[in-house]
Amino acid sequence: MSYKQAWDLVNHMNDGFKQPLVISKRGGKGGGVALLTPFGLEVIGEFKDLQQKFSQFLDSNSKK
Repeated sequence: MSYKQAWDLVNHMNDGFKQPLVISKRGGKGGGVALLTPFGLEVIGEFKDLQQKFSQFLDSNSKK
């Protein structure tokens, strides 16, 4: 995946939520920075919970 494509995806995700998931500052002499927002961390936590529940669902239904 190219650098531009990755940033396009980050911007698309930021646009799709009520708050930004990632904030960034352009680089200069010291370089740029990109950080997850507290809301971004919350979304990741919810995604991991959903993944775990889905995995448990698949496990419980594949043994039947």
